[in-house]
Amino acid sequence: MSARVFLTAKPNSFHFEDRLLELDSPAKIGRSHKDDRSESGNGYFDCKVLSRTHAMIMFDEGKFFLLDTGSSNGSFVNNIRLSKCGEESKVTQLYTGDLLRFGSDVVDKAKNVTQKCIVAKIKLYYPDGVDCESRPQQSRLFRPQDSFEDIHTITASLQEALAREKMLEGKLVKVKGMTENHIGHSQSDMVRLFDSIKKELTSMLEEREAVVSNTDNDDLERALCEKKELGRRLADIENQLADRELFCSSVAMKQERDGTEIAKLRLLVDTQNNDIANLENALNDTQTELDTRQSSSSQNQDFVNEEAERKVQEISMKAEADLKEMKQDYEIKFKELEDSFSADQAKMKQQLQDVSTNEINLLNRIKSLESESGYAQAEVDKIVVKDADQFEYKQELEYKVQCLSTELNHCRMQLEDAEANKMVERSDDDIQLIDEQGANIAKLKEEV
Repeated sequence: MSARVFLTAKPNSFHFEDRLLELDSPAKIGRSHKDDRSESGNGYFDCKVLSRTHAMIMFDEGKFFLLDTGSSNGSFVNNIRLSKCGEESKVTQLYTGDLLRFGSDVVDKAKNVTQKCIVAKIKLYYPDGVDCESRPQQSRLFRPQDSFEDIHTITASLQEALAREKMLEGKLVKVKGMTENHIGHSQSDMVRLFDSIKKELTSMLEEREAVVSNTDNDDLERALCEKKELGRRLADIENQLADRELFCSSVAMKQERDGTEIAKLRLLVDTQNNDIANLENALNDTQTELDTRQSSSSQNQDFVNEEAERKVQEISMKAEADLKEMKQDYEIKFKELEDSFSADQAKMKQQLQDVSTNEINLLNRIKSLESESGYAQAEVDKIVVKDADQFEYKQELEYKVQCLSTELNHCRMQLEDAEANKMVERSDDDIQLIDEQGANIAKLKEEV
């Protein structure tokens, strides 16, 4: 068994028989044509204000929906239009008791005829036969169950029934009075009473016919005047009706715009509520994260201290290794300088010995050549020049020895300074890590 929808025409609707639509597949609503005739089991109507494919009623996932398929005159749920002209609407959920209107009343001024739209009240039944619930009051499409047309029709019916009731009540009172006046009389008296009532009624009828015959001409003239007056009033009423229809259409459009604006505002409110909820969740998450960071900050600080100590130890070991290597290099260099200095010193001693030997030889030669004055003087000059050159060379050697001694002392002083200035330096990565941990701790303090 499938879901069903029952359509009942309203007094202000285009006349049609009640429709029962099976929702095995979406039920199409539209204007009838040669391929789809109007029947009690479909949604096609001989209504000129409908489009060929006007709307669809469907049942999906336990709910009833209405979709306007881009009609010209629109589809309405409780007098609220679902979409603009020519645009397909969003699916709208339906409930039992909703008032559906397909199209709008159109006035044909050429023929002076109003083409009415389809206005129907719906009842929805689930596949198991249970009635669908009514629309909740918080829905934006909610309207009271009885419309203005229903109230007007009921009021007119009540007034007509009240008039008939008063007429019958008057007749009954009159008959009761006549009966009370003749209580206690015999049957013949009652027969005479009814005969007199019959005669009285007959005489009243004859008098009325006579009055009617006498007043036919007057009534005809009065009827013509009344007809003219009624024609004038009818024209005024038609003008008022046209103005009222324009006003109603403008009110309906304004109501539609207000409904759209209200829907946008509700969507905006829902969005803001969702944003507020998301901000609250984010605040709670931030608070939780802050608590977690506060609990783990001490552990992180201990870890940072341990890591810094480990880095310091590594740097110290590296500095000691570098210092040891530098010391070894300086010792090797110092040893080389000492060896070079010893070689130069031995060379200078050998040269001094050679100079001394040459001096002794020269002295001996001078003694042997003292007899030769001229030759001796020349040899003496040569020896003096040679002695001067040797003295300069000796001074130069002594200067070199002094320079080497000074350089050796300077190397020793550099070794001592290097030993004294030994210090532990942190690498750039360790300094950056310590700075980041300090920034994190400051940020946590600010958040707290």
